[in-house]
Amino acid sequence: MDEDELVAAVAYVRQASEPAACNALLDLVRADKIWALNYIDDLGALAPDTVDEVRSICVARVDTDCAAERDGSLGRGVSRPLDGLVALTLRHPTDAAWEAVQRVIADARMPSWYKQGAIARVATGRERIDDYRRAALATAVRAAGQVPPSRRWWGGDADLTGEVAYASVVLDAAAGEGYSEIARLAGGAISQRWWAARLARDIGDVASLSILATNQSPLVRAEAAYGLAHAAVNGPGDPRVTSTLLRVIADRGRATGLAVAQVIADATDAAALAEARGLLADHPSAEVRRLVRESNHRDDKEDDDGLAVLQGRPD
Repeated sequence: MDEDELVAAVAYVRQASEPAACNALLDLVRADKIWALNYIDDLGALAPDTVDEVRSICVARVDTDCAAERDGSLGRGVSRPLDGLVALTLRHPTDAAWEAVQRVIADARMPSWYKQGAIARVATGRERIDDYRRAALATAVRAAGQVPPSRRWWGGDADLTGEVAYASVVLDAAAGEGYSEIARLAGGAISQRWWAARLARDIGDVASLSILATNQSPLVRAEAAYGLAHAAVNGPGDPRVTSTLLRVIADRGRATGLAVAQVIADATDAAALAEARGLLADHPSAEVRRLVRESNHRDDKEDDDGLAVLQGRPD
């Protein structure tokens, strides 16, 4: 960890109680350390003049990187300011900023690794994007998917298959390609299978989640288990979902245990996962046990508060 990373880490912790700590992160951004945007808790709280300044910095850096790639001087170790520009624009949208994002994503000359995080952020932040802009971004993403990975990078370029498939479907609801894309991704590499599970969760394809939950990769199983847990909490109470989920977490794997425990911890009503909670209570992972224990304490407190109200007692 270098000095700038230490400053960012300290500011990240302090900003919860000291809003002024965010200034240290903004100073890093002004010094071309655009990765520091990832440490700012609430980009939406930035003042308009600060947003304009940071946006200009991001766009200028993206343009510099595009020029560097054209003359062969872009280094793979550089931070990706396109990611920061997307994060900022999701909270403070402007047509000019989105057009810059679309241009770089669709640019066949820019390497896949440079676009990868931005495509994922656009897809996961889609609820903040209006319909017109979603369609335009979906077109740019599909264009990125038509470009083969660059051969000039040592170790190979990134594979965008999963990100492109996921983003294309969730950004363009009219496409109707969800189920076919899940089937295509499920036969691919681990990263593609992970995106298949993510897409299956988003479109409510419980059947595909159940299949992917038995995948040989713990990362894929965990994402599928996360989707099944969500389906159990938010769905109509299908017993097949619960039984599949219980089989998945019975292997005591840390990744699947954490995925399900996180859903239990986040859910306002996790009654549908009572059996899963019981299985995870003595899980080998201390982090899984902590999440389950905290959710138990929260539920016990809510029960006590409800009883106090019914009995007319003050807290």
